Amino acid sequence: PLGGVRNLQVTDPTISSLRVRWEPAEGNVRQYKILYVPAAGGAESMQLRNIIRQLDLCLKMKAEADVVFLLKTSVTGLTTYTVLRELNPDTEYRVTVIPVYADVEGKLMSENGKTKALGGVKNLQVTDPTTSSLKVHWEAAEGNVRQYRILYVPASGGAEDMEQVSGGTTSTVLRNLLSDTPYTVAVVPVYPEGEGLRQSDRGKTRKNIQVYNPTPNSLNVRWEPASGLVQQYRVAYAPLTGVKPTESVSFSQQEH
Repeated sequence: PLGGVRNLQVTDPTISSLRVRWEPAEGNVRQYKILYVPAAGGAESMQLRNIIRQLDLCLKMKAEADVVFLLKTSVTGLTTYTVLRELNPDTEYRVTVIPVYADVEGKLMSENGKTKALGGVKNLQVTDPTTSSLKVHWEAAEGNVRQYRILYVPASGGAEDMEQVSGGTTSTVLRNLLSDTPYTVAVVPVYPEGEGLRQSDRGKTRKNIQVYNPTPNSLNVRWEPASGLVQQYRVAYAPLTGVKPTESVSFSQQEH
């Protein structure tokens, strides 16, 4: 009986491809048929238009007789590898290689391989806080990213806001945020096949008033200017303990 290929391997996975290699079958092989299908009945490949019925193969592969639709490609008898493309991410595939002789097919050899899951960004950081903004930057996710979705919400809860940037962008600035507020920020890469992994980090906006540089009898106070035409600022202060009443002082400048 005619033999099959030897040392069949399914390697080098990406989110949409698998490499198939083998040692040649004995004899004068005209071509090799490569048939592949999601191993656990997963969704069909994006090459659905190229799916053909292989009922004769199903009869031979009695253990997999429930498989009706298979994807098929072929290479010449001198070739011992191919790359299967446009596969679904995070999907295990059953790959079968069949040597084809002049008037008969050789023995079927099968092996499984799994594509990678859609990835996420790396090294996500939320930095450079102001009283109303946070900078978000990250290292690009692997693969063909069409865009990134940046989702952010106060850590205490509330409605989640979203911004979108192109797939070639790796930073953005979130604006019009609440002051002195921790935010949870998530970045999600979007691929042609769907959304990738969600990665999150936290950042906190600055207070719009700061008290600093203490001495035994003074404190410096700094604040962000209010919007509009401000005539003056009144600063009220009192000790946290004791009975001394609140005092106040007015300024026409932002910082004293």
